[in-house]
Amino acid sequence: MVIESMETGNKTFYVPISKLQVTLYKVRAKTQIHANQKFNYLHHNKGSKINAHRKITISETYSNLEYEDNKVPNYVD
Repeated sequence: MVIESMETGNKTFYVPISKLQVTLYKVRAKTQIHANQKFNYLHHNKGSKINAHRKITISETYSNLEYEDNKVPNYVD
């Protein structure tokens, strides 16, 4: 026996939740600008090795956005 479900009137929505992973590196330098320059050099130089100091994950727990079924954007500002 086939039983048809009752129409509830509900629509489908998509709610985005963001997750960001951050890697911190320990760099010894004289100033912040010097630290950036030193890190960029070490990070992009194949001969040098720089190790990650700590990894942090930042996750949203609430969202104030929702998208209808056919209106999900390719990217979110």
